[in-house]
Amino acid sequence: MGLTVDQALLQGIAAQKEGKLQEAERLYRLIIHSQSKHPNANHNLGVLAASVGKFDEALPHFKIALEENPEQGQFWLSYIEALIELGEIDVARTVLNQGRNDGLKGDEVDKLWAQLDARLATDLSIDANINLSQEQMDSVISLYTSGNLREALVQGKVLCNQFPNNFIIQNILGAINSDLGQNKEAISYYKKAIKLNPDFVEAHNNLGIVFNQLGKYEEAIISYTTAIELNFDYAEAHSNLGNVFAELGKYEKAITSYNKAVELRPDDAETHNDLGIALKNLGKYEDAITFYNKAIAIKSEYAEAQYNLGNVLKELGKYAEAIVSYDRAIQLNPNDAQTYNNLGIVWNELAKHEKAIASYKIAIELKFDYAEAYSNLGNALKDLGKYEEAIVSYEKAIKFKPNFSDAQYNLGNVLNELGKHDDAIAFYNKAIELTPNYAEAYNNLGNVLKSLGRYNEAAVTYNKAIDIKPDFADARYNLGIVLNELKKYDESIASYKKAIELKPDFAEAYNNLGVNFNELGNLEEAMTSYNKAIKLKPNFDEAIAGVGNVLMKKGEHKKGLDKLRIGDGVILFNIENGLSIH
Repeated sequence: MGLTVDQALLQGIAAQKEGKLQEAERLYRLIIHSQSKHPNANHNLGVLAASVGKFDEALPHFKIALEENPEQGQFWLSYIEALIELGEIDVARTVLNQGRNDGLKGDEVDKLWAQLDARLATDLSIDANINLSQEQMDSVISLYTSGNLREALVQGKVLCNQFPNNFIIQNILGAINSDLGQNKEAISYYKKAIKLNPDFVEAHNNLGIVFNQLGKYEEAIISYTTAIELNFDYAEAHSNLGNVFAELGKYEKAITSYNKAVELRPDDAETHNDLGIALKNLGKYEDAITFYNKAIAIKSEYAEAQYNLGNVLKELGKYAEAIVSYDRAIQLNPNDAQTYNNLGIVWNELAKHEKAIASYKIAIELKFDYAEAYSNLGNALKDLGKYEEAIVSYEKAIKFKPNFSDAQYNLGNVLNELGKHDDAIAFYNKAIELTPNYAEAYNNLGNVLKSLGRYNEAAVTYNKAIDIKPDFADARYNLGIVLNELKKYDESIASYKKAIELKPDFAEAYNNLGVNFNELGNLEEAMTSYNKAIKLKPNFDEAIAGVGNVLMKKGEHKKGLDKLRIGDGVILFNIENGLSIH
């Protein structure tokens, strides 16, 4: 009975490990005779040939193995190493770049890049009298990758002086200086590398990274675009270009670049995460969730993606799911103050104020000057009626971030609750001074002025809120109130109607619209408005009493009195009858 292919392969591997190379070769060839494109047999036969320096014989076998099973990383490495040994540097670089785009990575891959760069540098060196050895190159690269940047810089400069026309050394010195924060020097070295070799894709990409860090976005775009023009399948450049567009708020363009990057490199968790961020910023929350989940599937311990997923779920009001994501992010990165802060926001939205306070306090412990967490802590304390403690938190937020308009606004809210109207007005004005388009601050400032009977000033303030935010239903409702107080009934009615148009379930606006119609004697329209308010809010005492008022005016006293009694606590003074009813 003959051997099966699997049995022959196992015996061949065993013979190869034992040093019985002729027997291993016989078994591998036996498999290939049966299955000419068997990937493992071809690869192992290639390894046998390469081990005795027969790279020209090994190469065809490595190529077949790779074509048949490109998911096997070792097949890529063996094929590229053989190409290098045969001096096929350009082909090796193309194949290695294709492998990286397909997800090939690791220390061995980095070493192959360095080896290719060194060989190419030697081949293209203008200074042909002196050749840079691989050992010299590896020494600098090793120091750089291990974090010994200063020593790498010293050795790199020595080599640069010896080989001034070697663009690889220039590129490495650019990377070292960049990591040291010496951006001016980094730019200089990258530009020298590009001058020596204008087609040096990595140097163009690296130059773009420095420009991006310096906020020189247009220069960064030019560098990344050049890298892509030289190699359209360069995933990293597409991803980096997406980052620049995202910084500029050009999210559609960012998404195009990120999509190309993930197409080229499907296992790049970071780019999937960045794509999610761009989609979120365009309000495409469900799509963002998809890409955050893909990032997490690729990299299960990706705390940032879990945090970002939590943020989108929070925006969608999916608080239970958001909590799960934030908790997972905290497990992966227990020292991230921002995650605790946002978790606190969710707890506060769920009216779990004590839990929110606990989260905010942890955030503050992790980051003592975290102004946003202090402001949010103040909100939770305010919701619990702990106004004095809330004031202390808001004041700390302002201390650490004097231009923090939200904290100024929140402090104004608490002071207003405490009846300290002048102080509240001062803080609302400060918030507006810091953020001139702060519609909510204008609205709440109007509320204080309204409560003080300063109706004309309040009307001006509400109108400013509406100018900034035309769909601000609450500001239009509040404007309706002060216009009614100013006896500008037609304008008041128009304002209430606009508030209802913007917010169709606005029961209070329907009620106040009924009040206006009632005062103008438009009893049918008043009745319609009151009834709509009651439909939206069945126990709306004031609207029920309003119906009673209309019925009384229409002479339906019994029905009117019944409604007025239901509207508990509402007192009507009927001028026509001179009758006070409770």
